[in-house]
Amino acid sequence: MKLFFLIFSIWAFLSGAGHADDKLSVNFGGYVDTYYAYDFNNSQILDRSFTTQPARHNEFNVNLAYLDAKVSAERIRGRFALQAGTSVQSNYAAESNLNKHIQEATAGYQVTDRLWIDAGIFLAHIGLESWISKENWTYTRSLIADYSPYYETGVKATYRWADQFSTQILVLNGWQNISENNGSKAIGAQLAYNPTEKISLLYNNFIGNELGARRRFFNDFIAKYALTDVFAIAGSYDLGWQQTADKQSNSVWQGYAIFVRYQVTPSLAEEDFPTTLAP
Repeated sequence: MKLFFLIFSIWAFLSGAGHADDKLSVNFGGYVDTYYAYDFNNSQILDRSFTTQPARHNEFNVNLAYLDAKVSAERIRGRFALQAGTSVQSNYAAESNLNKHIQEATAGYQVTDRLWIDAGIFLAHIGLESWISKENWTYTRSLIADYSPYYETGVKATYRWADQFSTQILVLNGWQNISENNGSKAIGAQLAYNPTEKISLLYNNFIGNELGARRRFFNDFIAKYALTDVFAIAGSYDLGWQQTADKQSNSVWQGYAIFVRYQVTPSLAEEDFPTTLAP
């Protein structure tokens, strides 16, 4: 019921704002991502371990399909998207049968020319790789992508200090969960800097209590560099700490991924990447 109230409130807000703004527009869209995967290390089990995409072995299936509606006006924006697929079954396994099919339900208001406030269910601020395959350089995901959030629920404030620099502060329910699961809120931050049109630098973090009120501190560093119009490289490094069960020390994990991209044609590119995840 709380989720229905959230969705209703978001779209009631957008509809109300639309009555006051004749420039309100609503755009509908959709996306279907299908696949066939064969795992040479997993020939007896259909569900693939340690990954969300592709999640199944030796079968044709739908990785992700969604329908969405985007609302925009002079000072408002919003998106509502419903989804299904094997990646949803795998990555949203901890969510209820209803919640897992909501990809986004978010509304935003532009307070000033430089400040946006958005609230609801939205795609995560962390990570080089997106939940949506067509937005990534590679189809399959790196280990560090699958072991960091793809989605979040909360409120975020984004402030653009200049054309090249912006910051974001978030208050969240937790580490990739739609409904609250421990009564403790988490916070996150993002620093985005683009010194030139060819270079992009990002820092993201997360601080919150997870797994029985054990403090988690996660850091994500991202760099992209376009060497030419058709050749680019990108890298991501993750470093996290979490309190042990007795809260007397911390467990540490880290991982990295490096991507190389060559644009063969305007609509076709080739990529390669090494990735690792270490305790």
